[in-house]
Amino acid sequence: MTVTQAEDSDEVAIVLTGRSPDDVAAFYRSALPTAGYQITDDDTVGVGVQVVGLKFTGNGYDGELAVATTPSRSASRTAEAPLAGGPPRW
Repeated sequence: MTVTQAEDSDEVAIVLTGRSPDDVAAFYRSALPTAGYQITDDDTVGVGVQVVGLKFTGNGYDGELAVATTPSRSASRTAEAPLAGGPPRW
């Protein structure tokens, strides 16, 4: 797992590997509401590469989760999770 803070300090990126987009999205579909977040958008698209996108809000945060796969690996990225008061914890 790699965690980076964007130059715009309002964003945090997390890259996960080794899981399918469906597995990662299923985890967050369960974990976010349990942690007090409301999923406001949930889309899946794919032409050669599958991309699952979740938008969520709650606990003073608005965020997005994008999960994508290529034939060789899966990657996840979260964005727009303000750092004031710390990032969301799942």
